[in-house]
Amino acid sequence: MNCFQLLLLTILAIVKVAFAYTGTDIVNRAKTYLGVPYVLNQSSYSGIDCSGLTQQAYAYYGIQIPRVADAQSRQGTAVNGIANAQPGDLIFYCYSNGYAYHVTMYIGNGQVIHAPQENEYVRIQPYWTEDMCRIRRYIGTNGGGSGGNTGNVGKKIWLPEVRKFDPNDDEEGYAGIMNRPVTGLRVSGNREYRVHLLNSNQWLDPVTGNDENNARNGYAGTTKGDVIDAIAISGNVRYAVHIMNGGWLPPVNGKNYDITDEDYGFAGIIGQAIDAVMIEGRTYATSYNK
Repeated sequence: MNCFQLLLLTILAIVKVAFAYTGTDIVNRAKTYLGVPYVLNQSSYSGIDCSGLTQQAYAYYGIQIPRVADAQSRQGTAVNGIANAQPGDLIFYCYSNGYAYHVTMYIGNGQVIHAPQENEYVRIQPYWTEDMCRIRRYIGTNGGGSGGNTGNVGKKIWLPEVRKFDPNDDEEGYAGIMNRPVTGLRVSGNREYRVHLLNSNQWLDPVTGNDENNARNGYAGTTKGDVIDAIAISGNVRYAVHIMNGGWLPPVNGKNYDITDEDYGFAGIIGQAIDAVMIEGRTYATSYNK
């Protein structure tokens, strides 16, 4: 082996590690669609169906799987029973003739994420066994690369800062993109603020800074881009959030800053993703996942 071949193999190994992923990464991507309405034959944040959700979650990491649930159920590696399922595995439900009519994604601890049916939204719930027919795995135990877990680090996109408080001005009146879940918040003023995570149902520790490069105190949110469903800001400031697939909630005042007070202490509805934020008298910005 000459020096050039050795260099080429080294570069390929580095690239392979850099783009490694695991089933948990696939699950985290699927979770960015929580709250999106079920729309048959759609695959976007405006609407998505069951197989569209699973296809999009895998496609984000460069894994191409079929579009239709039944076709998805006939590729990949078979998993022998739910007891052996791992995060990212796909669980299929079939008619008596063996045709898969629905697909869910296993996320661990007996839970799945899926787009259920018309008039419902992408949600997490316990798996069920009725009509369960196949389980398929599309990546290896240690990930699609050589192991490791990159999560969504580096995938978070920060929008430009705004200062206005106007729900009718979609350019400068609020921070966010409709139907794209908020995954981070920055607020000026050196006053305490914090966010609540939809997936893990927890409030993150307060921060006071306004710096997208400072993960410790520069913004509220996780580096991997977990979806946010509520925010709390201290001080004499009005703020409001827009519920994804819903509308603007009434403004609350930072003078009532209290994460235990669901009526006046924070803005948001626990369990429903937000896609936009308005804050009066402060410079602020939000992020979403690419």
